[in-house]
Amino acid sequence: MKDNVAPIVVGVDNSDAARAALRFALGEASRRGCALDVVTVWSLYAQPGGTAPVDAREWTRAEAQHVQDCAVASVLTDYDAAPPILSRQVIEGDPAQVLLRIARNADYLVVGSGRKGPMKRLLAGSVSEFCVRHAACPVLVVPAPMNDNMPEAQLQPACP
Repeated sequence: MKDNVAPIVVGVDNSDAARAALRFALGEASRRGCALDVVTVWSLYAQPGGTAPVDAREWTRAEAQHVQDCAVASVLTDYDAAPPILSRQVIEGDPAQVLLRIARNADYLVVGSGRKGPMKRLLAGSVSEFCVRHAACPVLVVPAPMNDNMPEAQLQPACP
């Protein structure tokens, strides 16, 4: 790894676009000889004034870790040699805010572009769009791979 080279940060969730973003970021980190920071963000929204049960929080965090483990494992199968330094984080919070905080000193941030309909985007927002508008570093948005023969939900690799 080269000295004084900022890392690449990539956001990973359980989507085809996130796995495509991870695949791109890993290849780019290998090419540049820099570190790659893989970040998965989770949240457990409790009712106003209430708190989430501890077991629900632990389960949700473990599920986020599992999602990241599966994504990294599926992408690493494409590599014969060890990748550059790979840092992995699973953090509770708002996905866009967490990614922006971690990427503030990054060379750039890589995120997948979800294919939400207008209503979902209105209600849930777009992490990639928020990152593009507010990041302190360049943001590269990777679309989900398209396969004309198979619905997007069936493109996800199985991970026990």
